Amino acid sequence: MKLGKVETYSLTATDAAEGVRQLQTATELSPHGTRCWGALASACQFEGKRKCANHAIARILVLSPMAPWVHWEAANYYLWGNRRQQALGQFRRLLELDPHYAGATFRASLAATGDPRIVYSAVVTPASSPKLKLAYIDFLSSHGHGDFAFKVWQKLAAGVAVFDFSAADPYLEHLIHEGKYEQALTVWHDLESRGLVRQSGDNEGLVFNGGFETVPLNAGFDWRYQQEPYVAINFRGRHPFQGKRCLRIAFSDVENHQEEPVYQTVPVRAGQTYDLTAEVRSNNITSGSGPCLRVTELACPQCLSVSSDPVTGTTPWHQVSLKFRTGPHTTAVRVSVWRARSLDYPPEILGTLWLDQVSLRAIASVTRQATSAGGSS
Repeated sequence: MKLGKVETYSLTATDAAEGVRQLQTATELSPHGTRCWGALASACQFEGKRKCANHAIARILVLSPMAPWVHWEAANYYLWGNRRQQALGQFRRLLELDPHYAGATFRASLAATGDPRIVYSAVVTPASSPKLKLAYIDFLSSHGHGDFAFKVWQKLAAGVAVFDFSAADPYLEHLIHEGKYEQALTVWHDLESRGLVRQSGDNEGLVFNGGFETVPLNAGFDWRYQQEPYVAINFRGRHPFQGKRCLRIAFSDVENHQEEPVYQTVPVRAGQTYDLTAEVRSNNITSGSGPCLRVTELACPQCLSVSSDPVTGTTPWHQVSLKFRTGPHTTAVRVSVWRARSLDYPPEILGTLWLDQVSLRAIASVTRQATSAGGSS
């Protein structure tokens, strides 16, 4: 089969000039057509006709002052013309009209200025909504300006502005993902002081919400969980060891998977010995590999990975525990309910586990408390 000749075209200077003339005619025929003026501005900018482009940009700003795309076009035109202050002003107005432009606006304005402080004062502005500030904080944290992002967070957290947990969570998640646990804990405690994160009861130790008295956020330093086909998680378990509720996990896995349905990130100190304890009970857990408590180092799982004795059969409430020592560079561990694939009979896992009062303490702290109690008696 013979293919026909493929025609190609090239845009000459004459064609571009003719295009500008036709667009000018279009604006004369439709003087209130914002799109025509916008196209003319782009064409004149492409041709280097500054006076024509300036006039067209001014017209679209007058004709459609409430259209976000108009301010986006104007801002980028002013950047092209090296009129930075006017560009930043247009970016600021754009975000006032439509915060969905936040990511693109932050990227363009930061590229133009090279200084996140200038963008904060001229585009975001101290008077902006908390949600926009949090979006800027998250953007900075993800683009190499974490120190300034944390300063903006501290100002926001110290103020009276109202925002919800979901708006702050992306920044918190980024800090945890990057291993910046000290800053992440500061953010977490700030959220606690605002009532956006609630610690239930008299929770002691390093594990957050160890008694499961509140439904976990599935974020931050609270418990995280994932519903799996053969594992049913219920944070409102009845008949707890203490308090009003506990964690209930029902296993029905006949395919012998490795499972880690519930876990929590816990910041720790390097070179420290810790004691992890929890109250558990079980009902008819049949498996060659029952569920247990597990601790792994986040940055180096092969450096630290320890687990308690597995729970099988039917047992009343009893304590399980394990001790471990962090390495010289350990900053955080993952505490979880874990079940390894069984190498023994029966390979599947069936039955129910209840978990309550999970606690992680430094051994030295326990020793000091015991000494203090003995001296007072």
